[in-house]
Amino acid sequence: RFEDESRAIKTRMKNKAMLADPIVSFAIRYRPHRWWYEVYTLGRRFALTSLILAFPTLGSSTVYVLIVAISTQLLDREWAACIDGSSSALSNALNVQVLLAQVYMLLLDAHMIVGAYSAIISA
Repeated sequence: RFEDESRAIKTRMKNKAMLADPIVSFAIRYRPHRWWYEVYTLGRRFALTSLILAFPTLGSSTVYVLIVAISTQLLDREWAACIDGSSSALSNALNVQVLLAQVYMLLLDAHMIVGAYSAIISA
């Protein structure tokens, strides 16, 4: 076990026997202590797409989506699991878009955005 994360990453990239294993391709993009991040991502996607169907009303599903979107946004930003900084930045930007889409839909449902203002805010 390495104390220095960058040294551990370089050693992983040089290990040809490990890289030959097909399952490693899922975890190699992440920091060594975040190898499980792909499983977390699948759980987040399930929570935002399928689990939402369990809620009976629009209000409860909206609150659920906002809680999941905000908490996963904070966790993703705090963990910064990807080795490549641009991948972490792209992931963060996409998560912000999911959150902004929910806020925009809430504003539309509350009739707070009407007429010309809806075009301005959606841009």
